[in-house]
Amino acid sequence: MTHSFLHLQPDKNLLQKVGTVGLVGLLVATAGGAGWIAARQDREPVAHAATEAASFRVKTALAQRNPVEADRILTGSVEAVDTTTLTSRVMGTIRELSVEEGDRVRAGDPIAFIDVADIQAQRNQAEASVPQAQASVSAAQSAYLAAQSQQNQARAFGVEAQAFRAEAQTRLDQAIAAHEAAKAQLQEAQANLEDAKLNQRRMAMLQADGAVSQSRLDEANTRLAMAEAQVEQVRSEIERRRSAIDQARTQIAQANAQVEQANAQVEQSQAQIDQAQAQVEQAQAGVRQAQAQVERTVADLDYGTVTAPFDGVITRKHTDVGAMAGAGQSIVTLESTDRLRFSVPVPESLVGQMRLGQPMTVRIDALDREVRGRVSQIVPSSDPRAHNFTVKIDLEPDNSVMPGMFGRLALTSQNREALMVPSEAIIERLGIQGVYVVRGNQAYFRSVVTGATHGDVVEIFRGVEEGDRVVLSPPDDLRDGSPVALTN
Repeated sequence: MTHSFLHLQPDKNLLQKVGTVGLVGLLVATAGGAGWIAARQDREPVAHAATEAASFRVKTALAQRNPVEADRILTGSVEAVDTTTLTSRVMGTIRELSVEEGDRVRAGDPIAFIDVADIQAQRNQAEASVPQAQASVSAAQSAYLAAQSQQNQARAFGVEAQAFRAEAQTRLDQAIAAHEAAKAQLQEAQANLEDAKLNQRRMAMLQADGAVSQSRLDEANTRLAMAEAQVEQVRSEIERRRSAIDQARTQIAQANAQVEQANAQVEQSQAQIDQAQAQVEQAQAGVRQAQAQVERTVADLDYGTVTAPFDGVITRKHTDVGAMAGAGQSIVTLESTDRLRFSVPVPESLVGQMRLGQPMTVRIDALDREVRGRVSQIVPSSDPRAHNFTVKIDLEPDNSVMPGMFGRLALTSQNREALMVPSEAIIERLGIQGVYVVRGNQAYFRSVVTGATHGDVVEIFRGVEEGDRVVLSPPDDLRDGSPVALTN
C-alpha cells in the first residue's frame, strides 16, 4: 500500500478539537437560527395543513459504524549502527590528538597519543624483578633437593637399622634355643652326677669290706669327677647362652632406637621437603607475577596509542592536547556512516504490523526524499508511560544521509471505528448542518457535527445514533415532522 505523508490520521485531540468547533458552531447557529425556529413554529400549522394529505417519497440509509483506515506518521532519527566513544585505558597526558570533529578515519588510524613515560619506568622495574624472582626459585629448588637427600639418607639408615634388628632377633632366637638345650643337658648331667655319686659310695663301702678291688673304686671316683666336671661345663654353657641372650636383646633395643631415629629423621626431612616445596611454589608464583607485570606494562604501552576500531566519522571531541587522560575517560566519539539505521518509537497498536526483514520507506526531511530500508530490530520492551516500542530500520547505503537527521515513517492504522452516513444525507438549513432522521412515518431534522469524509460517507461525531435511518437527498421543501414514504 502506498502511504501519503500528508494524510494524517485524526487522533483523539483532533476529534476533541472538531467536537469543540462543532459545539461552538452549533451554539452560534442555534442562537442565529432561533428566530427561524420560532417563525417555523408559527408557520407550522399552515405547512402541516398544506402537506398533511401528501407524503414525501424518499430514499433512506442506516447510520452505521465502519472501521476507519488512516495513515499514522511516526517520527524518529537516523543513528549509526556502529558507534563508540573511544576512551583511555591508561593514565597520562594527551601528547597528540590528530583528529577534529567531522574528520573521516579508517580502522586502525591513530586518534590520540598519550605520554606513557611512567609506564615505561614501571616496565623497566618489572623486567628487573623477573631475574630476582627466578633466583628465588633456584634457591627454593636447592633447598627442596637437599631435604629430599636428607630424607633418602634417613630412610637408608632406617633400612640398615631394621636389618641389624632382624639379625639381632635371629641371634636372640638362636641363643634362647641353645640356652634351652643347655638346660636339658644340665638336667642330664646332674642325673649322671647323682648316679656317679651313688656308685662311688657303693664302691667305697664294698672296697672297705674287701668286696671289690681298689681299681673298681678308682673307676667310680673317676666317673664321679667326670660327672661333676660335665655339670660344671653345662652350667658354664648355660651362663654363656644367657649372656648371648642379653647381648642380643641389647642389640635389638639399640636397633629399635636406630629405627625410631631414622623414622624421626624421615618425618623431619618430609617437613623440610613440604616447606621447600611451598617455597618453590611461592617463588614460581613470584616469577609469574613479575612476568605478568611486564606483560601488563607492555600492553599499557600499546594503549598509549588510541586507534579507530572501524571506519567512521569523528562526531565529538571530549578533550584536547595537554589534558590528563585517565582510565575510562572519553576522548572522541566515532560513528560509522557506512551502516545507518532509523530508530523510531512505534505505538503498541501498530507494532503488530511490523516484522523483521520487512521493507520500509523512511522520508528524510533534510533531504526531502525517501530512503529505503528493512526492519532489523524490534525491541521487546515498551515505554511504560507512552506504550511505545522502539523499532530499528537498517537503511540502504546513501552518502547523503547522516546520523542525527530527522525522518518520518508512515504506517496504516485500523484501530478505530466511526459512525458514518452517506454524504448525500448531509444538508444545511439556515447555516445549520444536519440530516433528516425517520421516526415512524415522519422525518425530523437533526443538527450534526461531522468529521472527515471517506469516499461517499462522512464521519458523524454528534447528532445521530447508530441504526438511525437518514433521508438521502432530502427535498428542499421537506420540513421537521413531514410525513414520508420509503421507496427502498
